[in-house]
Amino acid sequence: MLDMEAVKRIVDHVTADRLAGASVIETRVRRKLGWDGDPILRVGIVFDDSKDRPSVALTVPFTRHLWHALDDAGEAAFPVVSYVGLSELPEFDAPWDPHADDDDVDAAE
Repeated sequence: MLDMEAVKRIVDHVTADRLAGASVIETRVRRKLGWDGDPILRVGIVFDDSKDRPSVALTVPFTRHLWHALDDAGEAAFPVVSYVGLSELPEFDAPWDPHADDDDVDAAE
């Protein structure tokens, strides 16, 4: 397991390399446990959603490239990537419940 500074450097490097041209403002990384108890890295790619969203052509392969870079460096946790618009930051920063059913929350709103 890498320290968080090393993880953040890798996330930032892969983001700069693979999401070049997207309006990425910053990255956020937190260690968590997934619903099955396995370690994950919750990665937030924060972008300026007043401009545009990162294209699918960039975002679809991103997790694979990030996972390979982290794995090559010795990190065991799998990255769970969220693309977060500036307007969505309060929701992203809220405490995360891996057992919450997001579909039920959306249906209730």
